[in-house]
Amino acid sequence: MANYYYLLSFLLCFFQFMGGLSGQSNFSDCSNARILCDKSPISINELSGYGNLLESSSGDCFRDDFKESNSIWLKWQVAESGLLAFTILPLNGSDDVDFVLYRLNSIENCTDKELMRCMAAGPNLGSEISTVQSCTGATGLRVDNTNISHSSGCQDDSDNFLSAISVNSGEYYTLFINNFRSTGGMVIEWSGSATFQHLSEQCSISATQSPILNNGKRLRLSEPFPNPSNQIVYIQADSEEVQAGQIQVINYDGHIENTRIFSLPSGKGMLELPVENLQPGVHFIKVSTAAETYISRFVKQ
Repeated sequence: MANYYYLLSFLLCFFQFMGGLSGQSNFSDCSNARILCDKSPISINELSGYGNLLESSSGDCFRDDFKESNSIWLKWQVAESGLLAFTILPLNGSDDVDFVLYRLNSIENCTDKELMRCMAAGPNLGSEISTVQSCTGATGLRVDNTNISHSSGCQDDSDNFLSAISVNSGEYYTLFINNFRSTGGMVIEWSGSATFQHLSEQCSISATQSPILNNGKRLRLSEPFPNPSNQIVYIQADSEEVQAGQIQVINYDGHIENTRIFSLPSGKGMLELPVENLQPGVHFIKVSTAAETYISRFVKQ
């Protein structure tokens, strides 16, 4: 009988432990962060759950009652000094994405994190999403911004971005990203003159320029081509049924530059997007149907 109670106690503890991990995702604590070795764009199909530690404390720019919901941590070492900026573009334009950028003493040491930038902007409690678009959607660091922190809530003058940071060769950094509203994925695009150090076997094989596509399988899309382009960008489509949707061109700051309605036949088809009137540089393409959302990038020459 004693052995029975020991076994029962063990099983209860085991299932409690497994339940505690049910909300956890990969790279969701600083200690197991995704290590980057270059500034390739990053595609994250989904953010699901949080880590074992609440490491973005209320002492940053968050409210005391802030809780991680769907998070990821990234780490890197600076190779070449310079400015560093980035844009985080979520799949869902209404998502409330927050982030905190820290400087570290070493790639392994997450204890003594030095706060560098903190973004907690988002809709005030009870606000309609349509009235706070400046605090949802694209976010990040950019050169023409002067703010180093944004507390919870949404101010009228918010653009959901903070100022770029000057980094030095050999320094270590970690970036905490949290999608407060959903498990939706995102694209992260890096800019600025600074570069990342290649850390050999520690590098995560995860940075990719592949398009993001939600889990539906009724539509398969290629990457945009030619890329770069200065006239027309094409995307090959293979659809299991007749579908309609919209295609948007979004600039580096997250502003929608062009929206077009499209229809696709069952089978193979082609989406065409004129780009001659766009400013040179990086742009995002977002293709949405009733069931799926796709984001990729191209460079306008």
